[in-house]
Amino acid sequence: MNNYHTPGGGPPPGPNSYKKGLGFIRNSIQRAIHDPIFEMVKIMPKFSRIVAPQTRKIPENATIPLINLDHLSELKGEARKQLVKQYGDGLRQEGFVGIHAQQLNHLIEQVYREMKEYYHQTFDQKILDWQGYLGMQGYFHQGLEFAPNAKQADIKESYYVPLGHDRWPARTSPSFARTISDYQSYMFEYTKSLMKVLYEYLGRSHAEVDQSLSPRDSLLRLTHYPTLKPTDHAEALWAAPHKDSNALTIMPPGSIPGLEVLTPQGNWKPIIVPHGYIIVSIGMQTEHKTAGLIKARVHRVINPGGRLTLAERYSTSFYGHYFPDHSLKPFDQCLEVVTHEMPPNRKASFLKQYPDIPAKEINKELYDTFR
Repeated sequence: MNNYHTPGGGPPPGPNSYKKGLGFIRNSIQRAIHDPIFEMVKIMPKFSRIVAPQTRKIPENATIPLINLDHLSELKGEARKQLVKQYGDGLRQEGFVGIHAQQLNHLIEQVYREMKEYYHQTFDQKILDWQGYLGMQGYFHQGLEFAPNAKQADIKESYYVPLGHDRWPARTSPSFARTISDYQSYMFEYTKSLMKVLYEYLGRSHAEVDQSLSPRDSLLRLTHYPTLKPTDHAEALWAAPHKDSNALTIMPPGSIPGLEVLTPQGNWKPIIVPHGYIIVSIGMQTEHKTAGLIKARVHRVINPGGRLTLAERYSTSFYGHYFPDHSLKPFDQCLEVVTHEMPPNRKASFLKQYPDIPAKEINKELYDTFR
C-alpha cells in the first residue's frame, strides 16, 4: 500500500482526490505562467500534502548538491542572494544539481505508470506511433539513437512529446494523453523558472528568459531502457556518453539508478538524489551562452548491475531549448569572469570557441544523434 499522509492523519485519498489534484495542477500551470514555479508550492499546498508520499531521509551518499528553492520568492536581500548563489555555484561546479520538488511526486508516479503500460505493448503496436524523424514527436524504436562518436546505438526506446502534441497513441487509456500533457506543460514552466534563477545568478534579468526560451522547441522525452539481452552488442549502453544540446534539462530520478556523469578527473560518478528531488543539468546552449563559465557535462546511462542486472529502467527528461534564432553570443559578464586573467593573444584564441551563432546551430547536435 502507498504510504500517503494527510493533514491530521486519516486514510489515503481516493480517486476523486487524484482528479481534484490534476485540476490543481492545470490551474497552477496557468497561474505560474508569469511567476516563478516556486509559487506553485503556495498555489497547491493542499494537493501536495494530500497525495505526495512521505519524504525519505536524505541519503548520505547524495552525489550532487541538493538545493531547496521552495521559498525563494519570499526571500530578499542577502538571504536570496546566497540561495541563488548556492544554486548557480552548484551548476557551475558540478553541471548537475538536485532541486527539492516534493510537490511533483504524485504526478511523476502517474507518468511512470503510464509509461510502463505504454512500453509493455508489443513492438507491432508501438511502431504504429512512429511518425518519422521530422518534428521529433511520437515513438522512436531501439536502434535509432546514437550518441556522438558512438559506434553502437543506445539500448533504449523513446516517446517524444513537444508542447501541443496531439497525435497520441490509440492503444492507451485516455489518461495517457491527459497525464503526459499536464506533465509536459508543468515541466516547461518549471524549466523556465529554474532558468530565471540561473539568469539571476549571472546578473541577467528574468525577462530575458521569457523572451528566449521556446515552448515550441522544448521537448519531453519518455524513455524505456529494456532489460539487457545476451544478443545486445558488448559495447552498447543504455545511453552512451554524450552532452545535452539544449539550454537546461530537468529529469526526475529514473525508476532505478544508472545515470552517471564524467568528472573533470575522468571518472564516472553516479548521480544520486533522494526521493522528492529532481535533477537539473546544463546543456550546450547554456555553455556557449556563458562562454564555458557553466559547462555541459558528459553523462551516460548504464545498467547498475548486481541485483538490478535483469531490471528495466524508465526515465523522463525535459529539454528546455532557446528559440532557434536566439543569439548565443556570450554574456559580457561571463566573458569578463572567464577571460579576465588571460593574456590578449590567449583571449583572442579563446573567444573563437564561442562565436555569435543562433541556437539552431547547436540544436543540430540533436538531429545528428539519429541515423
